[in-house]
Amino acid sequence: MKKSSWLGAMIAGALFFVVGVLWTLVTLVQWPSKQAQWERKSTDLQTLADMEDRLKPLQSAQAAFHALDASSSSTFSGWMRDTFPHIRAEVRPRDRLELTEAWQLERVEVVVDDIDVEELGALMALAEMQRPPWRLVEAHLRASDRMERAVKANMIVERIFPAGTNP
Repeated sequence: MKKSSWLGAMIAGALFFVVGVLWTLVTLVQWPSKQAQWERKSTDLQTLADMEDRLKPLQSAQAAFHALDASSSSTFSGWMRDTFPHIRAEVRPRDRLELTEAWQLERVEVVVDDIDVEELGALMALAEMQRPPWRLVEAHLRASDRMERAVKANMIVERIFPAGTNP
């Protein structure tokens, strides 16, 4: 081999060696900041995974609300008439709030005078079993002056429903 080709190979080898050493030095200098960046990204990824885990039950609840048909989200007074036709109850609208652009909350007050305690228990249990969309939120009971084993009941029930689908 010629001397010039050896010289060219040695220069190329030296150049590659210098580039390798420089690359190693740059990597060593940048290592602490890159390591901190990787740790931040790892923490962010874990935070996102935790958020996704918390979101899954909410998405299944939202799917349950979307799956409701029109009859299941009818008025509470209609449900009372269909389920307990012999009970005289006054159902009064109380609040209607816009929770988000897509969801609304409606509260109604149900007032029943002189209802048997056992029948009230059945009414309250069935009202709570309407979840979703209806759920029993509050109940106040007072003993009746006119009947034995009877109470005056004042209950608050609420429902969440998609905006624009109010029956």
